[in-house]
Amino acid sequence: MNDIPFFWFILAGVIIVVVAIVIINYFVEKKRTEAFQKVAEEFGFKFLPKGDAGLLGSLSSFYLFSQGHSKKLFNLMRGTTRDLQVCIFDYRYTVGYGKHQKIYQQSVICFEAEDMDLPSFNLRPESFWHKIGAVFGYKDINFDTHPEFSKRYLLRGPDEEEIREVFTPEVLDQLEETNGICIEAEGPQLIYYRSSKRLKPDETKKLMGEGFDILAVFRTPAEE
Repeated sequence: MNDIPFFWFILAGVIIVVVAIVIINYFVEKKRTEAFQKVAEEFGFKFLPKGDAGLLGSLSSFYLFSQGHSKKLFNLMRGTTRDLQVCIFDYRYTVGYGKHQKIYQQSVICFEAEDMDLPSFNLRPESFWHKIGAVFGYKDINFDTHPEFSKRYLLRGPDEEEIREVFTPEVLDQLEETNGICIEAEGPQLIYYRSSKRLKPDETKKLMGEGFDILAVFRTPAEE
């Protein structure tokens, strides 16, 4: 009988901690959303705190958006600059269930240009497990002329020949100078992000700069 009050004391303590975490997280996310709204206003972009289901649907074929479940796109900034449609947003998804689930969160920038028609590909840092998988036939497009790039990144896509045409020596030279980035493309769209990394609101300009630098090496102006 003496154990019962102690049990309820522990339970109450756990509930208080959980509620406190939820409340703190709510205010942290609220502050983050408000900060991004100000950034969007500075850029002259439209701000959609709850995101856009249509945009999420249009990106569903990309590797990033095919992973996990409980997917949510939010804190969306959308606008036009340099003749491009630009979207910057937070993205969250969950892998696994119950005690074994893991939530991934990150920031993404998406470009869409009418003068681009890129083959479908995804590029991300190559891990130890990717190298093991290669032994068992896990496909990775490598370039003998750029061993450092091939060592550093995993490049995949359905049409290897078209991808090799896009990854010119100039593209490979620039990408060999980078670390830890992810790039995906298909047709007029290209997305850029760093896996599982959420940017701070004051880092938005930096992300845009990195994104535009990457876009520039892939974007070929339409012929007059």
